[in-house]
Amino acid sequence: MQLNSLFISLIAVACAMGAVGVPVDVEKPTALPPKPTALPPKPTGFPPKPTVLPPKPTALPPKPTLLPPKPPVPPKPTALPPKPTHVPPKPPPPKPEVEERAYGEPGGCEEE
Repeated sequence: MQLNSLFISLIAVACAMGAVGVPVDVEKPTALPPKPTALPPKPTGFPPKPTVLPPKPTALPPKPTLLPPKPPVPPKPTALPPKPTHVPPKPPPPKPEVEERAYGEPGGCEEE
C-alpha cells in the first residue's frame, strides 16, 4: 500500500506544478533598487577654471615702407581691336553684266 500512496502523492505534486496543463504562477523575485553609478563631486579648494581663453594677436602690425603705393592695374580689354595693315581694302569685284531676256525667248549659247 505504501507504493500506491507514494504514487498518488507524486501525481498530486505533478498536478500542483502544472505538469498536467494547469498553469501555476511562479513568484517572481523582486527587483533590487538601482545602484548609484556616479560618485558625488568632491569639494576642492580651487576656483573653477575658465573655459574661454582671451584671444591672442595673430598678425604683426604692418611695417611702414618708404616706397609709394603702387597704382592700380587697369583692366585688360577683352576684345582685341583689328591690327592696322596699312593696305587699303580691296574693292569688291565687278559683277558680270547679264542680258535680260523676255520670258519664252530661247537662251543659252548661240552658234555663229
